[in-house]
Amino acid sequence: ESGAVAAASETIDNSAPLSSTGTPSSEVALPEVDATRAEPGQAESPQTVKTTEPKTVLPPCYVFDEKPCWNGEGFGGMLRRAEWIISLAQKYSCAYVCNPAQWETGGHSTGNVGDLFGCTRRGVVGDPTLIVSSSHVKSVRSVSAKLVVNRSLEHVARVKNGVPLVLSTAWSIAPEPDKLRKRPMLYKTRCNELNTVNHATTWTWLQAQYTAAREKAHRKTELWGSATFRIALQFRRGDRPGSCPLFVYLNALRYLLAVTPWITPQNSRIIVIGELRPETEEFAALARLPHVMYLAGKALLGSGDHAADRLRRDLDYISTSNILILAGGGSFPWAAATTQLHGGIVLHAQTKDSALAGMPHAYALDAFGRFQCKHRFDYFGVNALGVTSIYGVPTSSALLDAVELAIKDYMTWYDKSKPCQRKGERSE
Repeated sequence: ESGAVAAASETIDNSAPLSSTGTPSSEVALPEVDATRAEPGQAESPQTVKTTEPKTVLPPCYVFDEKPCWNGEGFGGMLRRAEWIISLAQKYSCAYVCNPAQWETGGHSTGNVGDLFGCTRRGVVGDPTLIVSSSHVKSVRSVSAKLVVNRSLEHVARVKNGVPLVLSTAWSIAPEPDKLRKRPMLYKTRCNELNTVNHATTWTWLQAQYTAAREKAHRKTELWGSATFRIALQFRRGDRPGSCPLFVYLNALRYLLAVTPWITPQNSRIIVIGELRPETEEFAALARLPHVMYLAGKALLGSGDHAADRLRRDLDYISTSNILILAGGGSFPWAAATTQLHGGIVLHAQTKDSALAGMPHAYALDAFGRFQCKHRFDYFGVNALGVTSIYGVPTSSALLDAVELAIKDYMTWYDKSKPCQRKGERSE
């Protein structure tokens, strides 16, 4: 933890000359990476879809899970158990056949969350190339398919208690969908209880479906007001009170704002989301930042659905953020990140199992929340601000200055409280 203290107490020298990317020149040890391959100052998103030559249109195919996995966990654990079927749908360009039983959660009192992705017993919501109801495929010819998992090293994140935790690329079925099919086909298979811990091939489906379901339900996120830059800090602390230390988020903000001076107090808002206590002295440091709001609550465990409304609210604000900062604490944060609207960025630290690898708009931080490369977010600023070039946009150091003051306040609390020496807390 001494490293954590040192990391949080480092100060970016704002008086130092800036490099061409807007990063203090003292940061010369970091490799410079242009993740977007765009010209400096120009608009291009890492989620930009590249055009390809038109393909022959085949009759549709569908995948259906006849027997969903047992799930006694929360939202993140549920996705780990269910995401294999989404990965198959994406791999073979088939539509997922809604099975509401697949979306049951067994912990954290969130009940069935299928409505969040357009899958309920009342019907489906979303793009019919992505999801259909079971009634839609009643007359479609079906094939029983064997679920196949590739256990080679390139498809396994790690082995836990002798069981592989697999990436979303590991799944296939036999027989595979016929590439020369002349009629619609339905492929039925069953869960084999392995966890899928990575969202590389599924995040586009989850993003699209969450957005479609939220918009269909006309759910509003009015706390953002008119903010151009909607910054969400998601804390996963409910049953892990030692997780997600605040210094990681402060460091992430510091490094981000050092290269995005066009994010100002006037055009931004910060919402802190999670099972936490904002009235504690730890979070007093955030009072230094303008326009901070909290969506906080107590941890709720067990069965039932009395926390479903809060989960829906929290995910709505995570989804509609365009800057999302995460710092560990179980599988929920990485699952929630898949719902973020097109055009946003995710900054994440302490991420297990390569959970967000393959999401082009997700940028890994080190364990203390610091950039590992010299990132440039010109494309992001251009698209968010609706301008053709980031050059000439008004800038301000006010928000970065406020973060530096918050870090000083946090360090005062940290030195006095010594939170890492407390006993009986679970930590990542």
